[in-house]
Amino acid sequence: ESGLIVPIGLWVLERACRDALAWAPDTLLAVNVSPIQLASPSLVDSVMDVLQRVGLPADRLELEITESVLARDPAAARAMLQRLRAAGVRIAIDDFGVGYSSMAQLRELPFDSLKLDQSFAAALLQEGARDMTRSIIASVVQLARSMQLTVVAEGVEVQEQLEMLRGLGCTLLQGYLFGKPRPIAALMGEAAESERA
Repeated sequence: ESGLIVPIGLWVLERACRDALAWAPDTLLAVNVSPIQLASPSLVDSVMDVLQRVGLPADRLELEITESVLARDPAAARAMLQRLRAAGVRIAIDDFGVGYSSMAQLRELPFDSLKLDQSFAAALLQEGARDMTRSIIASVVQLARSMQLTVVAEGVEVQEQLEMLRGLGCTLLQGYLFGKPRPIAALMGEAAESERA
């Protein structure tokens, strides 16, 4: 309500970009963008300024937006996303499947990937919802492939979900099965250990 998400979001973006410089050069950095940030006319210039000052290549940054952003002002969102994508920044729809996206928006807006909402991975473990959920996931994966979009399945917590999602064609997965959020210092320490080993 105060609008502070805009400067806080830019601080988060800059900090994340600076941290990403220490990672392997082929590692993609994904940063969430709020609807208020995306509505800011200065977002594209601010993102490009951060990338230039920090020295992170634009193609290593993926901005994640929620489907609800698209419902507010589709024309403005399209123009903003096209500018970001033209500059090399990747764009992902976060929490796909539970918001307001339409097939027309998938066709018209410049997305690189769909991040399938974690509720789909959770439903794979529910006896009554499993078959319908498998059909939906398989359809989304097929649709995304035909549009040259990457699909990331969120919320993978157990091996059974991993196996089912892979069987449905999901090759990119994220969730607690692979790791929980931890301080960057701990992750960097582990990376240094594995390089020495």
